[in-house]
Amino acid sequence: MTDARGTAPTAAQIDTLGREYLELELASKAADENLAKKRAAIIAAACTWGAMPPRAEKSLRLEGNIYQLTVSQSDSTSINQAPAAALDEACRVSRLRPLFRRLFRVETKYVLQAGAQQALAEGFPTRFPSPKRQRIRNLFARALRLKKGSPHVKVEPIEKPAGDAA
Repeated sequence: MTDARGTAPTAAQIDTLGREYLELELASKAADENLAKKRAAIIAAACTWGAMPPRAEKSLRLEGNIYQLTVSQSDSTSINQAPAAALDEACRVSRLRPLFRRLFRVETKYVLQAGAQQALAEGFPTRFPSPKRQRIRNLFARALRLKKGSPHVKVEPIEKPAGDAA
């Protein structure tokens, strides 16, 4: 880490950065806790006294003079794969495939296996032609989409042995 002039920060500057970061982190946690309490109070009030706004069946609203508070509840639906497959088979046997197609669409999902890189390195028969190996490797690389995560910052005080003053 360097400043605008290209010099490394001093130990005191590093300590100041660390102290300020920890102070802000503590204030942020306190703010998050307060926000969670306010959010819970709004949800409780809306569930008790809120009215459903027009064309919003999953919402409850409280209106003040300046603010309106709306609490919405979303739903998500997931498909249990085994019973869906059993229904697909039952519809097929009963000649009701058109009904099943109106209920579901079938999608294939690929999941990367643990050890995939090693399998790709070791998985070809010895007589498998080299150009085809390379094509398979290229297709594999194109099938992956790598997404970088954001950097994480952790600041901790340095524990010094007892009797060691800074």
